[in-house]
Amino acid sequence: VALLLNVTGARAKAVVVAVVGLLMIFYVLVGGMRGTTWVQIVKATLLIIGAGMMTAWALGSFGLNLSALLGEAAARSSHGQAVLAPGLQYGKNTTTKIDFVSLGLALVLGTAGLPHILMRFYTVPSAREARRTVVWAIWLIGIFYLFSLVIGYAAAALVAGGPQRIAGMPGEENSAAPLLAYQLGGEVLLGFISAVAFATILAVVAGLTITASASFAHDVYANVVKRGNLDPDREVLVARITACVIGALAVGGGIVALGQNVAFLVALAFAVAASANLPTILYSLFWRRFNTSGVLWSMYGGLTSCVLLIVFSPAVSGTPKSMFPSLDFAIFPLRNPALVSVPLAFLLGYLGTVLGKGEAAEEARFAEMEVRALTGAGAERSQAAEAALPSRPRPPLDTTPSGSTPIIPAWSAPAPLHRGRRRRIVLATGVMAGVVILVVAVSMTRVLASAPPGADTTLQLGPNTVADVGPEVAIPALGATIPVGGTPGFVAVSPNGRHAYIANGNARVVTVVDTAVNQVTATIPIAAGPPQFLAFAPDGRTLYVTVFNDQRTVHAIDVLDTESNTVIATIPQPARPYLPAVSRDGKRLFVPNHDTASLSVIDTDTNSVITEVKVAPNPHWVAFSRDGRRAYTANHESNLVSVIDTTTLEVLATIPVGTSPHSIAVHPNLPLVANVNYGADTMSVINTVTDRVVATVPVGRHPQDITWAPDGRFAYVVNEGSNTVTVIDARTNRVTATIPTGAGPTSIAVLPNGRQAYVSDLSSGTLTVLELTG
Repeated sequence: VALLLNVTGARAKAVVVAVVGLLMIFYVLVGGMRGTTWVQIVKATLLIIGAGMMTAWALGSFGLNLSALLGEAAARSSHGQAVLAPGLQYGKNTTTKIDFVSLGLALVLGTAGLPHILMRFYTVPSAREARRTVVWAIWLIGIFYLFSLVIGYAAAALVAGGPQRIAGMPGEENSAAPLLAYQLGGEVLLGFISAVAFATILAVVAGLTITASASFAHDVYANVVKRGNLDPDREVLVARITACVIGALAVGGGIVALGQNVAFLVALAFAVAASANLPTILYSLFWRRFNTSGVLWSMYGGLTSCVLLIVFSPAVSGTPKSMFPSLDFAIFPLRNPALVSVPLAFLLGYLGTVLGKGEAAEEARFAEMEVRALTGAGAERSQAAEAALPSRPRPPLDTTPSGSTPIIPAWSAPAPLHRGRRRRIVLATGVMAGVVILVVAVSMTRVLASAPPGADTTLQLGPNTVADVGPEVAIPALGATIPVGGTPGFVAVSPNGRHAYIANGNARVVTVVDTAVNQVTATIPIAAGPPQFLAFAPDGRTLYVTVFNDQRTVHAIDVLDTESNTVIATIPQPARPYLPAVSRDGKRLFVPNHDTASLSVIDTDTNSVITEVKVAPNPHWVAFSRDGRRAYTANHESNLVSVIDTTTLEVLATIPVGTSPHSIAVHPNLPLVANVNYGADTMSVINTVTDRVVATVPVGRHPQDITWAPDGRFAYVVNEGSNTVTVIDARTNRVTATIPTGAGPTSIAVLPNGRQAYVSDLSSGTLTVLELTG
């Protein structure tokens, strides 16, 4: 929710978790069972409608040809046809394969043991109705699973940018359905699907909280602590207090689990449900000897073993995606414990029954339960059967209007309310839920419909993050012309999009432009020499300025603090440093040394050179892959692009391109890298999977710089020799527009929101603004 509302920072996200937790607690206390029931009914209806609509729409896009849809999904995936086969994510080794089996057990068996699902049987009047409900639920769940299969592959086939964009969005694969909704039906369908998603969360959390609080209030407090001597009003009060305590614990757990994959956490919940509840349910239905001792052994043993295995699994520690990545106490190899904890719970239930003492009355209770479970008959006789069994004192059973007895005791249902008060509660709950769903839907629409595909780097930069993106148009419009003076040779936009920084070589200053008003707000002296190129750290607080002169007597890097706009350090370099790049974690700076055919790798904490990596002659430009594992350099005089492993610092490949490759840019979503060839007047497109050129696009004269739109839809090439910017459609590799600029354009930078681009005009002393969204 923090990402949907554009809230960044650990503390801010923790506040969001707390606010959502308070909202859920309030909803449970006010709405109760009736409010939760209505939310679940609405949720289930909308979920099936929304999934069915998206499935039909997606299939219709391929002429109702499922094979064509699957083929397109495979073609757009970097895994090819392997994406259609099971086990792609879990088929890496024996451990992951076993983990996949464990996950499957948790998802299949856990459904039958989830407390908020079992709770629904409290509201049915008879076992016959319960069976009918289960049949309907099974059909609906099965249909929804089929819908999910189509929706998943349709997202890969239809979402702009394909699986790579989905992986780069907040929530990663959890964003597939909302992105597909936006692709198919725009903001309207995205808003609808977002509302359904939030209603689902609301229903699940409310159901779990009510179930847990009611269970503690009745089973533990009323029957164990008070030995059955507790009036209903007091029991309701205890349940409400318990709901608040559960909410507080849930908020704390949510804060600890920030950043974890939601789908993965849900799978762990399924494993807990399957381990703690399923053996008891099945043994109670089908094993006559099963007794109270077996219930206790099974439930507590399954729950304890499952939780302990989770604590000591890679889900909690030992891997970069763990809850505590810096620690390692993962002695259990599987991420999901169901394969061990569920059979163990069944075994403990058996041992507890065999070793414990059963009662004849318990077998009589089983006989009654068996008849009701298999036929649905006998519910009306359950009161007499219960009365014949020795047990703790408990309130009598309620009777339905028809005279039959419900399958649960009266204490499981809320106390009767006055009809007027009941209506007010339902109305207030519905209004509150509607407002919340509307707010979240609008927020999700705003962020997901417009967030850049590289949102993993822009949405976590700090409080000034810009999150409303594009969409860009094929033919941008000319905007303002900003006088910046001197010789503006390079422009870079801060990660938060608020300022553009310009390297003014002859003036020996870095000029700062406020992008909100397009006016110069500061000039920063660079005493070391003429500033040439600029590179921001990911947090935007540090700007690295390369400095050299034509006489080659000066070559260094100035470290500039963007909060104070002052130079705080100078790093000597062995040769002229061209455009550097900062690693995603901000710890290393890769600097191409034009005259020594090398890259300097600098520790940004100490501002000292760690090592140098030899590359092809005259490296001009450095760019990192999206995952940061590779660095690409455009080597000006050798007509090659070098590929470097950023961990081993070894050159993995050299790729022939056009004459005089000058600059290079990594596509924000797809496995593509583009470079412009200054001497060939072309742009080369490289497939990073095969490290081969897959397209060559003619552009203007002497292309100097290239960048991508934040959503990857278009590439923008600055042509110094023709005073233009060429716009290229990334899907077709065709030129869609040629836009005039000032004299001698040398570089281009796009705002994170994708709305404007700034072109440095070296000979005009200006910045040309392009309106990318029309």
